[in-house]
Amino acid sequence: MKNVVVQGVYIVGMHHRRELEVDVIHYCGQEHDNPYDKNAIAVFSDTEMRHKVGYLRREDAVRLKMCIDI
Repeated sequence: MKNVVVQGVYIVGMHHRRELEVDVIHYCGQEHDNPYDKNAIAVFSDTEMRHKVGYLRREDAVRLKMCIDI
């Protein structure tokens, strides 16, 4: 797993959570089988990537994917 620090991005699709804590580490993982967005990057609250909290905005996901291969 590659460690990358990303700041200043928006998390979307948070239907059950109103907000995330600031300055807390969250984890990202690409969803290759996402039928709505081939570049979708999910955001998780745990290292095991079991507790999904939302997704990076589409434009942020594309930029991140261009920088690193996850």
